[in-house]
Amino acid sequence: MVGTPFPLPRTHMHSALTQMSAGMFAEAFRLRYGQRPLEKLLLPIARRFAGDVITFHELAAHDLKRPSQWVVEQLCSDLTVNGAENVPHAGPLIVTCNHPGVIDAMAVFASLPRTDTKVIARTRNLLDVLPNIRQHIIFVAEEHSQHVATLRQAIAHLQNGGTIVTFPAGEIEPDPQLYSQSAQDSTKNWSKSVALLARQVPGTIIVPAAIGGVIAERARETWLARRYHKPATRDWVAATLQFMFKRYRDAHPTLYFGQPIVSADDRTALHAV
Repeated sequence: MVGTPFPLPRTHMHSALTQMSAGMFAEAFRLRYGQRPLEKLLLPIARRFAGDVITFHELAAHDLKRPSQWVVEQLCSDLTVNGAENVPHAGPLIVTCNHPGVIDAMAVFASLPRTDTKVIARTRNLLDVLPNIRQHIIFVAEEHSQHVATLRQAIAHLQNGGTIVTFPAGEIEPDPQLYSQSAQDSTKNWSKSVALLARQVPGTIIVPAAIGGVIAERARETWLARRYHKPATRDWVAATLQFMFKRYRDAHPTLYFGQPIVSADDRTALHAV
């Protein structure tokens, strides 16, 4: 079930986010949070991260563009954007993108030339205390029977001329700059809901996007990341380190916006970027 947001004073919000963040960091390293030595290690880092989340939340009072630009500046050395001219400045728009994680969503939000963006995403516990951010999200219900509600919300936003950003994989994918073939293969499993959405609202433009290079090499080469042999786990640990420590925030991601697609039935073009 999607959690119910509730307003919290800033101090209480920071405390709640600190505890949730510390638990997430521990989980990323396959550790059990709650042990005293681990708490002492993670809590100061989690407090800083919680402060950053609150800053993003406060900046997101009106749209996702400004806070996302701030996050991109914080979490990577630079972001290269190609094809920004392919994104229409007005009218119903769907941006569909691969999902290697870290700052992929924020990079897209920051680079769009408009501020009417909503993103389709699953709920997270952190979001329960972040109403400013929740207002920009169309949540995917856990129960399949409730997916129609998600579709209706997205259609309504498009009918109002808004932008929908979606990650059709529905899960973290391989970074194309690290695993080119695996990233390409992943697109075969993308949800077909993008074309369905576009057909419901005449005049909707689809812009395919692709991002790579989100994981910093320095983070991937730490002993902590290298102790995990499975690439997906190693990359997840590296991504977590980027959120935790500034010295690992030297990634150089590249975001590509492809040619606009007018026909919702052009499935080949959706994967061409």
